[in-house]
Amino acid sequence: VDPAITSALQTFINEFKLRGAKFIEIDIPELEDARIAHLTTFASELGSTMNGYKGYLHLLSLPNRLNIEICNKVNASDYIKAQYVRTRMMHNISEVFSKANLILTPTCAITAPPIYPRDLKYGEMNPAVVSNGVMFTQLANFVGIPAITVPAGYNNKNLPIGLQFMAKWYDEATLLRVAKVSEEILGSRRLKPSEKYWFGDLL
Repeated sequence: VDPAITSALQTFINEFKLRGAKFIEIDIPELEDARIAHLTTFASELGSTMNGYKGYLHLLSLPNRLNIEICNKVNASDYIKAQYVRTRMMHNISEVFSKANLILTPTCAITAPPIYPRDLKYGEMNPAVVSNGVMFTQLANFVGIPAITVPAGYNNKNLPIGLQFMAKWYDEATLLRVAKVSEEILGSRRLKPSEKYWFGDLL
């Protein structure tokens, strides 16, 4: 994990402690199995969906077409085994929420990577960046628990850092409460993007 993200995480932990929150370290079993099963599920569903658009695949970039071909290699047996892992992970997460109200992680293990002109023209295929980008978010997606990401500061290049809170099933209310407190913690340190990229005033 990027050291700037680790630092922002610790700052938020300290601020929440000042507001009365208590933190415990947790151990979630089978996370690597869950990562592979999530990828298998995602690939199977994407490949199945895109089979209905074969006449349009030439409109996609080469990296996207290659990814779809890889997805099509996942078979029904792989998918079924992944759902067994999903069921086990739901049990594991349920055990965690018997001890805690929320799970706090970084949103991503890295800040936003640069986009080069060649990427806009030819696309990009960088598994390491993708893996670091979804390292912490894939669990909630896989087991179906609600999650929210909150702004937590910036690195030395003013790239934003996010933290993710996950709650038990159907407990979105707690996420909204903790997100409100999180915005108060960052306060005036939150930067507004340049007018070229800012659409918040229109929403």
